[in-house]
Amino acid sequence: KKNYNKPINVLFPGRIIKEKGIIELVAACKELWSDGYKFKLNITGRIDLENKSSLNSNELKALSRNKNIIIKGYSENMKSVYKKTDIVILPSWREGLSKALLESASMGLPIITTDTPGCREVVKNNYSGLLVPVKNKEAIKKALSNLLSDYKLWRLYGENARNNVLENFTVEKI
Repeated sequence: KKNYNKPINVLFPGRIIKEKGIIELVAACKELWSDGYKFKLNITGRIDLENKSSLNSNELKALSRNKNIIIKGYSENMKSVYKKTDIVILPSWREGLSKALLESASMGLPIITTDTPGCREVVKNNYSGLLVPVKNKEAIKKALSNLLSDYKLWRLYGENARNNVLENFTVEKI
């Protein structure tokens, strides 16, 4: 079993667009940092400027100026990213069956995501992670603070997430 990182690494694995919940996530994180929580928010995904929901250049600059946010951009090797991650959070407004969540779960990581189709199929609330309502900064903040404060719980969720993927999402079953 790996120990958690210091500071804790929280990963947002998705395109950097509003529909992925990045605005609510960053707002929740800023409040947690103000409350004294110590963690880094790692954003790994494409900056999709062609998408009407993309963050504008001022929003992207503001993210990059925050010392607690690391924008990694697109990665060809997500497995190496997940290996350095403690908690995954994807507060997407809508999703297909999320490849990022399946990969995260298969790596034994606890997940916070939205209670929406495509996410709730991968994450069982209070078993392999936490489900939050769409566009709800306060729920994101509460869920993240719960996991940041309880290492044993997040390890349990990670183990349950991995077992869920092995039992229900094998290539043969899909």
